Formats: sequence, C-alpha cells, structure tokens
Amino acid sequence: MCISGRYCLLALYILIALILLILSFVCIGGWIASEKLLRVTEKWYAVTLNVIGVTEDTVTLPRKVETAYDGTYGISWANDYAVLGEIVASDNQTVTRRIIKTTQPLSAGMSVDWNIFVYSGDPENTLGLAYENLRISSQLGPLPVYFVPGQRTTWVLLVHGFHATGEEGLRVLPTLAEMGFPVMLMFYRNDSGAPHSPDHFYHLGDTEWQDIESGVRYALEHGAQDVVLYGWSMGGCIVETFMHRSSNVARVRGVILDAPTLDWHEAIDVQMHK
Repeated sequence: MCISGRYCLLALYILIALILLILSFVCIGGWIASEKLLRVTEKWYAVTLNVIGVTEDTVTLPRKVETAYDGTYGISWANDYAVLGEIVASDNQTVTRRIIKTTQPLSAGMSVDWNIFVYSGDPENTLGLAYENLRISSQLGPLPVYFVPGQRTTWVLLVHGFHATGEEGLRVLPTLAEMGFPVMLMFYRNDSGAPHSPDHFYHLGDTEWQDIESGVRYALEHGAQDVVLYGWSMGGCIVETFMHRSSNVARVRGVILDAPTLDWHEAIDVQMHK
C-alpha cells in the first residue's frame, strides 16, 4: 500500500521503465536472432583444412568436429573435389578417412574446404550426367534450375536446406537418374543467381514454397504427370508448407523429407546458442 500519492507515482514510473527495458531487450534479441539466423550471406559455413598426409586410398586431416563425424563427406579445392568415406584411423589430433573418389591427386600441405554436401559443381562436371541449365519464371523473377532429363512421367524436385545450395541434391542424383526420373535441382529466392526477396531474409518456408510451386508448375507444363518432392532441412519445411498451401497438391505423388526442420522454435533456440 502506497504511503502517499508521490510514492505511488514513483512506483508507477519505475514499473513502466522496467517494462520498457524488458521490451528493449526482447526487441534487441529478436533483431540479433534475425540477423544471425535469417540474414542471407554469401558464405555462411566454411571449414578450411590443411591436408596432413595422403596414401593411395586415404587422406589424413586435422581432427575437427566436422571431420570426426561418421558418414560420407567431401573436400574441395580450386575446381576439384574428393569424396571421403569411412574413418580408418583417428587420434586426438588427426582423422584419417578412406578416399572414395577424387578428381585430382591430393598432396600433404594443400588447403581444402570441408563439404558437408559431399559434391560441388554441376551434374555434368561432377557426376557426368547431362543436364539443362533452365531459367523458370517465378513470382520474383527467373529462377535457375539444374534439370536432368529422364524417361518417366513422374518428376522429382530436389529442395535444398538452410544456407545450402542446389548442390545438396547432387548426392542422390545418380540413383534417381539411374531409375529414369527426370530431376529438377531447385534453387529458390536468395540463392546465388536467383532473385532476392525484398528484405534479403530467409522466411523459413513461408514465402520460399512459392518458388517450389513455380517448379511444379513448370514440370506439369513440360510433360510431368505428377511429381515427388524431396527436401532437406529447411527444404523439408518448404515442402511441407507447399503441401499445406499449394493448389497443385493433388499432383504430388510422394514426399521425401531428409532431416526436415519442422519445429522452428527448437531450431532457432539451437542456432542462438551456438
């Protein structure tokens, strides 16, 4: 209970000041989060390594979080790349992995970039698959698309993930091409060579799905009877948004989601604490 009107007024001013201070922190935090997570950058992820040693079928790299993961990964340098497989030896300082394929011999001391998407480049130079470099119409302007022809009337659209490129789809392309599917490796707004969104921010699928609809429309107008949508990470979220909003959902024969981002609250919290 206030002793006097003066003290009540002072308490009210203090309360308002605290509320404004809290709101300021929330706004600043939101701005930092949007800049860190949503602002499009040319190179968001880069891990450069110096090759420590090479044998006929292995390469030894510095031990990092990335190089110590199990699985298949890539390294690239200049216009060349190598695909790396299982870990055959490791210690506190190094990791030695099997070389599955390399376009040029590796040598100790050379600098390479770690590639979590395995391949880099286009379907022909990287995988020996003939393709067309399309420009399809979209809401914001022409979108680049790598199109690999096939015999089937079901087309597959590959939708890359957060801060990735259409190259993410190259690792599944040989299998799809061998099965006869025509494949579109989609690039969407804010990708290199694609139109920018007006604010140059990722919208986490809320607008990007319209670019996938442009791809589906192109496929249906050029011989596809139906489509399969294949999305990674944020690409999975884009596919799911398409499935909820598009007028072409009935023409989708199947959906494949690889590690899709379906809970943005959790994803943003993880990114903000990195």
